[in-house]
Amino acid sequence: MKISIDGEIDATKGGRQGFLSMLSEYLAIHHGFKIVGKNDKSDIHLNSIHGSVKSGAVNFLRIDGIYYDHERLSKNKSIFKSAKTHDHIIFQSEFSKVNFEKFAGWSIPCSIIFNGAERKAVANRGVNDLVIGCSAKWRVNKRLDGIVRAIEVARKRTNRNIRLKVIGAPDVPLPSFCFSTGHIDNARVQHELSSCKAFAHVCHIESCPNSVVEALIVGLPVLCNNIGGTRELVKSDGVISNIDSWDWHPIKHMQSTKMNEMQIDTLSNGIIDILEFNNNVIRDDLLMSNSAKMYADLFKRKIK
Repeated sequence: MKISIDGEIDATKGGRQGFLSMLSEYLAIHHGFKIVGKNDKSDIHLNSIHGSVKSGAVNFLRIDGIYYDHERLSKNKSIFKSAKTHDHIIFQSEFSKVNFEKFAGWSIPCSIIFNGAERKAVANRGVNDLVIGCSAKWRVNKRLDGIVRAIEVARKRTNRNIRLKVIGAPDVPLPSFCFSTGHIDNARVQHELSSCKAFAHVCHIESCPNSVVEALIVGLPVLCNNIGGTRELVKSDGVISNIDSWDWHPIKHMQSTKMNEMQIDTLSNGIIDILEFNNNVIRDDLLMSNSAKMYADLFKRKIK
């Protein structure tokens, strides 16, 4: 069975590019698919976010998410247009599906498949039992400043030397209780995570963050916020902090990045709680082998 994939594919990167690269590799090696060029004849054609359908193929569209802020709503037009022309849609979370339906105003045949990753390290949470990791592939909506402020409050409340390990190179100044790995290759991320006690990710609205997938695969409990798709990934393997609300209406661009004192106070309690989380985190369901199998099974069902 031949499959063509139209999207950014780069094995050296994280995010969408890295995932599509791993997916194509697993489909070829473990499930008997032949990967062909996007313009070559194929049985299955997979687009990422948006794209044109291919004649003679069953066309799938993988939608990471849609724009929810006033300033960028017009960018959804190409996504909605592509969704109507494809045979089947793949979302990364139930939240992503509902978010699409709310903004598009209609539903479409779809499947939900979480992202996956390869396990490259295993957590040793006793090494640094007061170190929380977070991602610094930095965008302001990931709220690094809010995490820092919450840790500062938690340090004062507990009189404990809680520290933050920022994976990557942040573009904002960090206080003395924070430290950064600096820029590292994606292959080293899990090794840096493995010495942390937990992972924090409180991006306001996100569908299925790969950084959380990797943290859970390593074996770290995750502190996350209460809206978006992240909590679907975390389930009972962490702490879900009730710091956010959203009524499914468009918001002002990046308004969701601002955290008030009440939110910081609530998040600081989550910081304290996640450091006390002692249950084993074993998330083989998020391995790339499982995600790729779900894609392969879906493709084979639809091609019959």
